[in-house]
Amino acid sequence: MNVGGPGSGPRRGQRNRAGTGRGGKTKRMSINKINTEFQDMRFGASGQNDVRNIVSAIKKGRRMPPVLVSKSGYLQDGRHRLAAYKQLKKRNVRVVYGYHPAAKVTKKR
Repeated sequence: MNVGGPGSGPRRGQRNRAGTGRGGKTKRMSINKINTEFQDMRFGASGQNDVRNIVSAIKKGRRMPPVLVSKSGYLQDGRHRLAAYKQLKKRNVRVVYGYHPAAKVTKKR
């Protein structure tokens, strides 16, 4: 699992994985305000290993990408990072507002 680092971001002219494009403003948000209702926060062995790796990286001082949250507070991307922050008993996390490109948004007609 790649937990960030040099060269892990989008290439020039590309959108990042979270679909927010370059220069998305990050803000701090209380973990308790992030709604995970539509995310499966139960992890199998592989997911638990990912969370352990992220916890280890955070403890070593590595800066993680912000968690992607919709304007209404729903988690869009970063469930393993969020689980790691919760294990570390963090109160606030860096978030960027937007929607994951795989999210299906439907408009009323």
